[in-house]
Amino acid sequence: MEDTRFHNLVVDIISLFIYKYKLKVLNIIDARNIILKIIIDFNRNCFCDEFLQEYLLIYLEKINPNFNFCDKEGFDDFKIINYREFLIVYLLILAKYVEDNFFLNKDISDFYNISITRINKLEIFILKNINWDLSINKKYNGIY
Repeated sequence: MEDTRFHNLVVDIISLFIYKYKLKVLNIIDARNIILKIIIDFNRNCFCDEFLQEYLLIYLEKINPNFNFCDKEGFDDFKIINYREFLIVYLLILAKYVEDNFFLNKDISDFYNISITRINKLEIFILKNINWDLSINKKYNGIY
């Protein structure tokens, strides 16, 4: 049975990735399935449904992209980032921020087959991009 809890979230994430991060994918259905699998993994191990559905897009919108996304291997200069790697590392950062129990970078590296060096560099890049600030202010919470 297909998990449909996050269908709208995945559609919104794909739209955000395409329009804000200029994601270019060869197969949009494959991209949706990849994003759904990652969200289900993190839902099972870290985040409740409500956190993902209510806050993930808010957190993703905090990024000020000075890079583009792709569905191929990313580059070390971070001008082009693989969207899968980005989402995994960003969710890892959020888990460290909001959860008492979280996975280590090494755990994520082993589970998703991404080099630990890549995860560490991408984590620092993302944190610098958001100015090390994961708080959600009124602007991001839809009050303004």
